[in-house]
Amino acid sequence: AFDNITLINIVTAPIPTVNSVSVNPGTASIVQGGSEQLTANVTAVGGAAETVSWTSSDVSGKVTVSASGLVTVAADAVPGNYTITATSTVDGSKTGTATITVTAAPAITSVAVTPGTASVVQGGSEQLAANVTAVGGAAETVNWTSSDTNGKVTVDANGLVTVALDAALGDYTITATSTVN
Repeated sequence: AFDNITLINIVTAPIPTVNSVSVNPGTASIVQGGSEQLTANVTAVGGAAETVSWTSSDVSGKVTVSASGLVTVAADAVPGNYTITATSTVDGSKTGTATITVTAAPAITSVAVTPGTASVVQGGSEQLAANVTAVGGAAETVNWTSSDTNGKVTVDANGLVTVALDAALGDYTITATSTVN
């Protein structure tokens, strides 16, 4: 006679556990007014939930993170480093972080023309210079214009003012305007 024997192997089910949380990318540079999507990588066993809650180290509320990991930087956020933390919803001791470096948005803070005033004789010329103060890597270029609608007092792309022999006497304004803002 044959006996039908079934072997049953009983194993202990792993306890739901979160082993680690990491954030990708671990570092990011975001310009004022910009945003960056972060993702949390959760390593879990035993069917533990792989969900996280997100927080920002910025107490001013200018560098925020959504429930989905989207970091948003306000246009007036202070440049510097901030920490974004993803915390396991299963085990609060398991966290991952990303360092966010907020950088200044490209902008022009001032444009000054030198010399500020000049007397140029009819038929003469004067070289002007634009001194541009920029932040955030903004281009320090300008467009030059003359207030003379008759084309007798002109300025070229390099700031050289030329006065025609028949230009009317008087005051004219030469303007250097930033190409950025």
